[in-house]
Amino acid sequence: MDEHHEWETTDVVICGCGPTGALLSAYLGRLSTKHIVLEKESGITTDPRGIALDEDGTCMNRFKFIGGIQKDLQRKAFVEMDYATTEGGTGHVGFICHRQPVLEKHLRSAMKASESCQLRSGCTVMDIQQGAEWSYWQYRDIGGEIHKLMSRFFVGADGKTGFTRTTLNHWGSKWSKLMTVNWQIELPSQKTHPQFHLWSLGYTPEDVYDLFFPVNFRFLCNLLRPSICGRFGLPSDRLWRFEFVVRSEEDGDEMATYSKAREVILPYLTHTGERYGLTSDVQYPEDYGCMAGTLERKQQLEKSLASTIDNGKFVTEVNPFKIFRTCYLFLMNLVPKWRHELQLGRRKEGMVRYQHRPGMPFIPELNGGLCLPQVYCKSVGENKEVFFTDDVVFSLSKRGLFQVLVYLEHWSELESARETVASMKAVARNGVCVAEATYIIQDMVGEPGRGVGSLAAIYQLASADEFAASPLCEGRPEPRHYDPYYLAKSLRGSNYVIVRPDRFIFAACATRGELERAISAAVEYLST
Repeated sequence: MDEHHEWETTDVVICGCGPTGALLSAYLGRLSTKHIVLEKESGITTDPRGIALDEDGTCMNRFKFIGGIQKDLQRKAFVEMDYATTEGGTGHVGFICHRQPVLEKHLRSAMKASESCQLRSGCTVMDIQQGAEWSYWQYRDIGGEIHKLMSRFFVGADGKTGFTRTTLNHWGSKWSKLMTVNWQIELPSQKTHPQFHLWSLGYTPEDVYDLFFPVNFRFLCNLLRPSICGRFGLPSDRLWRFEFVVRSEEDGDEMATYSKAREVILPYLTHTGERYGLTSDVQYPEDYGCMAGTLERKQQLEKSLASTIDNGKFVTEVNPFKIFRTCYLFLMNLVPKWRHELQLGRRKEGMVRYQHRPGMPFIPELNGGLCLPQVYCKSVGENKEVFFTDDVVFSLSKRGLFQVLVYLEHWSELESARETVASMKAVARNGVCVAEATYIIQDMVGEPGRGVGSLAAIYQLASADEFAASPLCEGRPEPRHYDPYYLAKSLRGSNYVIVRPDRFIFAACATRGELERAISAAVEYLST
């Protein structure tokens, strides 16, 4: 490499400012970590793309798994997963599908609030080299000038087909092609489409939209071409997404054309006339759906795509084992507990827990490595403002990298807990600040007694009804099957929790001795 004085230096370089890169940048900004984000586009791409995120925000309702090879979105599902409930460990519904440009806009606003972040748009990365201590970048800016940049760490957030993934692909993943089509739907009317057959039957434009683009996501487990489709964004946006597998014998570039995508999708938007008592089939007016951003992109087979293909092999009409699958699922649905587990999907497994390996930053025997569940809480006093627990544990005013959460059943335990935390000041340093500890009282109705002192860092658990009546619930579905004691159950009786900034537990402690040991270990880790 050239002499270092010819290279601009920073702590972290992030390649790509989509949702992943922007979110990471916002977090690094909160930690005052200097970083540079290189983004190829000059601004946020406005195509109405969708992005699915686990357990946060606008509900995607039910996931319907449709068997067979019939191109019918109204066909009865053989399995449904209900992601409209708040039964996971986050206090949110199971899934959302955001309108991605809106999400990126808010994330970039958070980036701008930090002096540690530099976003450089219109830049094309040309080369990456990894040294023993530094990573070396060369990129071309929007004016064509070449720049040299070196960083301690780099993050490739430019997508599965981006420069960093294709240049430094050490993972050896197996890939398949998945085509994504996003449609922005406009409602037809009797004025725009007077010959449309359903007007004479009394259907309104809104009825027609719901018929052809029904709510809930559908996994079309078709052996011939597994696909996924569903609405995303706000209901008023009328955005619809269809993803389908490109078979190995097909040309990906050809399948990305409008005519080929049309051949795949339009059969699902054509209903038999028999359904409405008509002699001819009924197709949604094609000119009133704006197909946006038809792209070819790569997807890993290990999870979502693989399961869709496997489901297709299992449920297709030609599968000789289909009768056993049908009987099995029929019996599962007869037993309420089993049916409920089916509807929960992967959430029945609980929060993510890491399997410990040497060097990993948590103490496994103290319940470390578990993703900290999130519940609702409220401030103490007349205001009773409702929060998510993550937002109070990691409030913007706090500077400690690791945070201390104290979970108590009753107000009577508060004084002793404060004394225990205060006694840790001698060992807490280097990113662990016990003065920033957050206290959560499980008792939702009790009031603090006299002499409690400052209530600034103290919160009580909040109920589902309190959350539903709060501003936090605006634009969200009201919680269903919410368990306010999910956090307590996960802590297994421990009162003192050291939480990493990624919301994973470093250690959960039941005694003063365990807490001192855990804080000392955290300080040692952060000092290395």
